[in-house]
Amino acid sequence: MAKKEFDYKKSRAELDELLAWFENGDVSIDEAIAKYQRAEELLQELESYLSDTQAKIELLTKKATKGE
Repeated sequence: MAKKEFDYKKSRAELDELLAWFENGDVSIDEAIAKYQRAEELLQELESYLSDTQAKIELLTKKATKGE
């Protein structure tokens, strides 16, 4: 099975929607638990993606400075 391509913009937008939902104040506890779990998943995915991206940038920067 092929690995699903990560879409930063889509994940960030979904997280923003979840946060707005929580800020609304009119939430059911069952729905809140499910949305909280999804928000946690998104946060982990986003943090991992950003960490990987930072590592790639640092590697490219090292390669570029060695080539000078």
